[in-house]
Amino acid sequence: MNSIWTFRLTWLFRLILAGVFIYAGVLKMLNPSGFAGSIATFQLVPESWSNVIALTLPPFEILAGVAILLPWSAQVGAWSIAGLNVVFLVGLVQGLIRGLPVDCGCFGSSGPSSTLSIALAIGRDVVLLILAIVVYVWATSGKEVEETCGTIVGSNPEGRVR
Repeated sequence: MNSIWTFRLTWLFRLILAGVFIYAGVLKMLNPSGFAGSIATFQLVPESWSNVIALTLPPFEILAGVAILLPWSAQVGAWSIAGLNVVFLVGLVQGLIRGLPVDCGCFGSSGPSSTLSIALAIGRDVVLLILAIVVYVWATSGKEVEETCGTIVGSNPEGRVR
């Protein structure tokens, strides 16, 4: 693939992932008790841990969203977002298999989710996981960013503007 298109697609994917994770993190931070209740519905951790997770996960989501936007931390942000999506997928799939009345809590607490909404959340998380993996693989180092940006503004390989 042409490096300019790789660069543009990577940025588009980074913006999508950052927007989703920053938005989700902020919504969860606004209602930590509701989010703790959502976590408890998955029955994966002792109920006493739900509050700790509800207080620590949203800031991590926000930090991962910011990290994926910064050129020097894009791979760390992508890796973090991919890891979060794997955890979310495990939670959703096990809840679906066990027939639990889970509250996804993805974008704040909304009460027990239907089988269809859980299936849609699984599909969304798979897409976000794929985007994060693509960003991780395509994330450019500072040198490559300079070369790509040089190509965009029309510089030659020696770095002099034509």
